[in-house]
Amino acid sequence: MRRLFAGLALLAVFSGCFGARDSTPPKVRFGQEACAECHMIIDDDRFCGALLGEDGVYLKFDDIGCMKRFEDDHRWASRPGWVRDFVSRGWLKKEEVYYVQTKNVLTPMGSGIAAFKERRAAEDFAAKESGPVLSWANLKGGKNERVR
Repeated sequence: MRRLFAGLALLAVFSGCFGARDSTPPKVRFGQEACAECHMIIDDDRFCGALLGEDGVYLKFDDIGCMKRFEDDHRWASRPGWVRDFVSRGWLKKEEVYYVQTKNVLTPMGSGIAAFKERRAAEDFAAKESGPVLSWANLKGGKNERVR
C-alpha cells in the first residue's frame, strides 16, 4: 500500500511539472535572448511571442511576424503559443487574440503586427492605424511577407 501511495505521489509530481507547461507562457529576458527566427535580440515587450516545442523548450520571437513565419515554415500550427498584448503587455494564447496588421506600426522586423486581448481595442487601433483586424489563422506573416 505504501508503494502505491509513493508511486501515485511521484506521478502527481511529474504530471504537474510537465503538464502545466502547456498552459504557461515563458519568461523572456529582454535584451538578452535572441529571436528563434531572425536571431535579433528580443527587447520590445509589445511585439514578442513564443511557441512551445515538443521537447518542452520555448522558442521565443522578437516580432509576431517572425513567430508566424516560423510556425508556417515548420508546420507548428498545433503547438501552444503566446503573444504579448499591445496594451497590457500580458501574455495571451495566440489563437485567442485579435491582431491588427498595418504599415503604420513599426515592429522589430517590420511585420506591423500588434496583438490585442479585447476586440474593441483592436478595432479602435485598426481604425486609427488603417489596418484590418485579423485572427491568427488569417494573419499575414508567413513566407517572409512584410507590410510595405
